[in-house]
Amino acid sequence: MLLRKIDWQHDHVALLDFDAGYSTELIYRVDTDGLSFALCEQMLSQPFRKCYDLEELADDVVDADCAWLVESPAGGIDGFVTAHYEAWNRSMELTGLFVRPGRRRQGLGRLLLDKVVDVALGTPARQLWLETQNTNLPGIRFYLSRGFTVCGLDTSLYDPNEVMEGEAAVFMARPIG
Repeated sequence: MLLRKIDWQHDHVALLDFDAGYSTELIYRVDTDGLSFALCEQMLSQPFRKCYDLEELADDVVDADCAWLVESPAGGIDGFVTAHYEAWNRSMELTGLFVRPGRRRQGLGRLLLDKVVDVALGTPARQLWLETQNTNLPGIRFYLSRGFTVCGLDTSLYDPNEVMEGEAAVFMARPIG
C-alpha cells in the first residue's frame, strides 16, 4: 500500500472509473418540528445505492490543496481524498473521500483523513468541513468517529428529481488538531 499525491495525467482513467458510492439499508430520516431538526435512524425496506458522479473530479483535483490516493500493491486505487482551503472562513473543505468497497473498514479512510489534517495544519485553517447526505449513514458514522459533529442541515439543497425522496444535505465540521 502506497499513499501518494494524485497525478491527474497518470491517474485520471482509474479515478474516473472508481466506484465512488455506497449501499446501505439504514439511513438518517430528517424529522422537523418548528425550528428543530432531528436525524433519526430508519431501516429501509430494500438497500439504497448511491453512486457519485465523478465528472467534476478533474476540477476538484486541480483546485485541491490536498489530493492524495492510496495505491494497492498491484497498482490499483484503493481510495482517494480531495480537499481545498477556503480563506474566507479559514476552513479546509473535504470535497471527496472515497474508499473502494472491498477495502473499507481497514483504516484507509482514517489514513486519508489524517493526510488532510496534516496538510491543513500547514494552512491558517481552523476546521475541517464537509457536506454529505442523510442517506450516507456509514459515512456519517465514520466522520463522527473521527471527531466531526453535525453543524448544519439543508432539506432543499438537492433537486428532488435527482435524489431519493427525503434526501438532505448534512454538513459536518471538526476543529483542526
